[in-house]
Amino acid sequence: MVLEITTVTGKVSIDSVLYRLPFCDNNGDTHSVKVWKVDKISDGSDIVDISSIKGLFSSQIQEQWDTIKRRPSGPIDILLGGDCLALHPIDLEIKDNMVYSPHLLTLLVYL
Repeated sequence: MVLEITTVTGKVSIDSVLYRLPFCDNNGDTHSVKVWKVDKISDGSDIVDISSIKGLFSSQIQEQWDTIKRRPSGPIDILLGGDCLALHPIDLEIKDNMVYSPHLLTLLVYL
């Protein structure tokens, strides 16, 4: 099957396969999402040291800091689209241009 992907540089057509992927979230609940096979989503991300921003967040967030101090790094395996909104992070705390978002799959801090 041909999949057409729109990127910032234009549209790309690739041969792909549609799968159903089951996985468990942090609460132990099982979800099933549709995924398209794509050989490479992105070059990935590097480890970013965010320890210097700990003091900007509330004491509640600071008490949890050991569980959130490292953003995930490496290749991106799955992008969740708008059809999976219940699995997207929610904004718990916003400070200036930074957002702390607890997530069913992991904990994210966007810079």
